Amino acid sequence: MSWLEIIGFVLTILGVILSSYQLILSWPINIISPIVYVFIFFQTKLYGDMALQFMFIGLAIYGWINWSRKKMKPKQSVSKTNPISLIIYLIIAILLSFVFYLLLKNFTNSDVPITDAVLSSLSVVASVMAAKKQIENWLVWITADIAYVFLYLNKSLIVTAILYGIITLLAVYAFFQWKKEIVK
Repeated sequence: MSWLEIIGFVLTILGVILSSYQLILSWPINIISPIVYVFIFFQTKLYGDMALQFMFIGLAIYGWINWSRKKMKPKQSVSKTNPISLIIYLIIAILLSFVFYLLLKNFTNSDVPITDAVLSSLSVVASVMAAKKQIENWLVWITADIAYVFLYLNKSLIVTAILYGIITLLAVYAFFQWKKEIVK
C-alpha cells in the first residue's frame, strides 16, 4: 500500500458517488483519479489497466462535455440502451478484448494479458455508456468491478481491491438511483 494508492482510492470513490447523483463535478474527479492510477498500474505491470486510464481521461472529458450540453442537464435524461446498441457494445467489447490481448501478449511483460484485456474492454464500453447516461453502464461496471477485485488481490493491490469492492456496491446503488430517473 502506498500513499498514491490511498489518493487514488479516495478520488475514485468520490467520483463514483458524484456520478451516482449525476453531478457534473464527477467528471473532473474522474479525470484526476486515472492520472494517479497510471503510476500505480505501471508499477504493478498492469499495462492494459494503465492504458485504460488514458482512455478514462479522454472519456471523462467527453462525459464532462456531453453532460454540459443543455439536453443532458436534467436528471431525467437517463435512458435505457436499445437492444441493437447492446449488441454493438458486446461486439466492441469482444473486438477490444482481442486487440488488447494481442498488444499485451506481444508488447509487454504482462502476466495476466487475457484478464487485463477483457476487463479493460468492458471498462471502455461502460465508460462510453456512462457518458451517454445509459443505465446499463452500471451493470457492466458491476460485472467488471467484481472481477477487478480478484485481479487486484492477485497483484497484492489490497487497497485497490477494497476500492473495487466498495465501488461495486456503489455501482449497485447508482444503478437504482439512475433507474428512478429513466425517461420513459
